Amino acid sequence: MGQGKSSINKGRLRAAFLGTSEPGLRLIEIVSRMPEFEIAGLGGRNKELAENTADMYGCRYYDDPRQMILSCGAELLLAASQHAPHEGIITLAFQKGLSVVRTMPPFFSLSQAANIISEAQNNNAFYFSTSPFRNYPGYRRLLEFFSENKELKKKVCLIEARGFFPSGSSEQESHWLKDPELAGGGVLLRNCFSVINILVELFSLPETVYALKSNMAGDIVQRNMVTEDCISMTVKFSETLGCTLCAARNEFAHKERIDIYLPDMKISAGPEIFRITDISGSEIELTSAEASREQAIEENLRVVHKLLKSAEIDDDAAEKSAAVNTRERGLINTMAVIEAAYLSCKTQTPEMPDKMIELSGFDYSMLET
Repeated sequence: MGQGKSSINKGRLRAAFLGTSEPGLRLIEIVSRMPEFEIAGLGGRNKELAENTADMYGCRYYDDPRQMILSCGAELLLAASQHAPHEGIITLAFQKGLSVVRTMPPFFSLSQAANIISEAQNNNAFYFSTSPFRNYPGYRRLLEFFSENKELKKKVCLIEARGFFPSGSSEQESHWLKDPELAGGGVLLRNCFSVINILVELFSLPETVYALKSNMAGDIVQRNMVTEDCISMTVKFSETLGCTLCAARNEFAHKERIDIYLPDMKISAGPEIFRITDISGSEIELTSAEASREQAIEENLRVVHKLLKSAEIDDDAAEKSAAVNTRERGLINTMAVIEAAYLSCKTQTPEMPDKMIELSGFDYSMLET
């Protein structure tokens, strides 16, 4: 999969922006500092804010996002909103030859994920998320480690993961996550999107998922009106590998972590740390560095620029498309696990993520590499 040569020009990549949410404004500020991009236009529901922002960055404001896509000459759409992720606009962008970068969350449901990625594939376009997790030092080293030591995956016997989030904090746009219906059943697993995405990328789609959630509301009416304060999920990857993930709200600093157990070592990873210890607890490897969200997003955007500017030109274009397909498969699988978990909370029985994907109508064959 790749962009056509006719839509790719050397040098800077022309980017159109849609949405003036807080994450969107942070994103346009980051892009404005990057020499790889040129801001081609901006649209948003808050007309005054959007016009002022467009003036600040020297681009045109469009009150109709469709007109922006059709006339501003952009090669890339960066979409940010507090609610629905502009699915119709994203589809139009794909049809007009643009690829799309979306602020977190990349999707609001599995069916939406299936529709968007299918449209991207059908129109020879790319769909990216600004999620910076794979560029955080700890997670980057974790992915590198298993890429360098693929045979060790077969020896993993247990995984423990956790995420703790202060009330009101979120790696995503949190406004829509306050309502259980809008949030698709819950919020905390969506806040753990990066952790789940890493696990399904490393260990494939789980066979079954079982989850329980609770909250601290005073009565049953209130509990039905708010999202959960705690959730525990048990995942079966295979007959020999299981995983538990617990997430909760608390007032401590936002922390997430993955512990991977092998017969003779333990591997721990978080945004800022990667550690390997042997069975006696002696340290074998330690990587520790500050995780800068802005720097990680910049790295993501440079990858986007490189992919779009070199697609169907470089000899390794097929390899790059395969890498994008792997990420898109990971996004679909992650959403399937999250939705299976929240369905399990309702049914109080294990659920199968592959059945969720089947019901969504998504065709895996389009991501074959």
